[in-house]
Amino acid sequence: MASWIITIPKSVTLANYQVEIDQADRLGAVLNYRVPHDPGVKKGDLIWVCYKKRVRGFMKAVGCVHYPHGFTCPFTGIVWPAGWYVQRTGPFIPSSVQYMQSFRGIRRYYGCDEIPEDA
Repeated sequence: MASWIITIPKSVTLANYQVEIDQADRLGAVLNYRVPHDPGVKKGDLIWVCYKKRVRGFMKAVGCVHYPHGFTCPFTGIVWPAGWYVQRTGPFIPSSVQYMQSFRGIRRYYGCDEIPEDA
């Protein structure tokens, strides 16, 4: 199992993002995160979330999918363009807040020493 980290834009509030996560978890739906190419995320990988220079927690990956015509988010109504999307599902598992320099997109994450045994 690999660990990855994504950055949520600071224009999104953490409270609104948590509402979206909770809705997806309650409905058994997936959350999509747009990436420029298929990074190699596999089902079961951990997708950590960085927000405002802090690692906030993780979700499990479903995989990476290409939407050739884009899609409309069922939670926000935002129309997303064609492209690659990392998909996550399940509950968001918070972690102790850890500093991380800001970046855009997705990258491998090696600072995940607090993963629960049952993750």
